[in-house]
Amino acid sequence: SRQYGREILRPLKPGQKPKWGVLLDMVGDKDLKVNLPADTPPDLMRLTLESAEALGHRAHFGVSRTSIIDDHVPLNVEGVPTVDLIDFDYDYWHTPADTADKLSPDSLQIVGQTALHLVERHLVR
Repeated sequence: SRQYGREILRPLKPGQKPKWGVLLDMVGDKDLKVNLPADTPPDLMRLTLESAEALGHRAHFGVSRTSIIDDHVPLNVEGVPTVDLIDFDYDYWHTPADTADKLSPDSLQIVGQTALHLVERHLVR
């Protein structure tokens, strides 16, 4: 995302950049708890939480007290407001045990529905 921001987004003229971004990161955990980073653009944070609430998924979404260095940061820096849907509490992260059997279809559905609702109801205008 740093290279994308630097080489693709930075040279673009106003109006050519994407209007927003939604990043899904490590959201397949069976014990789903998405924590939006504290540096999420305020409007995107509010709209994401509204989408989760509207779908009955709010219990799976919270707000982190801190920022997270992740792929959304370079996009935000380059003027593309981006929300990072991330479940950072995942015991198998970067281990040999991080395998497909750890994925939860329910968690993927919750995050997918919420992201789709966010895009369709709030971001595409």
